Amino acid sequence: MKKRTFLKLTTAAMASPLIAPIENWIPQDELKNWAGNLKYSTNKIAYPKTVEELKNLIISHPKLKILGTRHCFNRIADSVDYFVSLRDMNKVVKLDAAAGTVTVEGGMKYGDLCP
Repeated sequence: MKKRTFLKLTTAAMASPLIAPIENWIPQDELKNWAGNLKYSTNKIAYPKTVEELKNLIISHPKLKILGTRHCFNRIADSVDYFVSLRDMNKVVKLDAAAGTVTVEGGMKYGDLCP
């Protein structure tokens, strides 16, 4: 390996732990309600995929608010701290055809369950 390549790789490896936290401060798109007429007070939002990820978010953030489908036209759903969206937790957990019931994760939309 050439010295220049070694230095580039070493620098990148050493800087990566510093870059990851900085990434959290890069401005994201503005969060708005579904109609686009209400801008939320923070862009900090997480999209957990598992119950374990959700649990870790709850433990690590003293103040957070669950953000649903954004069908709100006033500030009652707003937060200045942190949002959590269950959008990616949208799987069928259990389907009981005999009982005619289904258990789903919290991010399941009715339109996706019953198209």
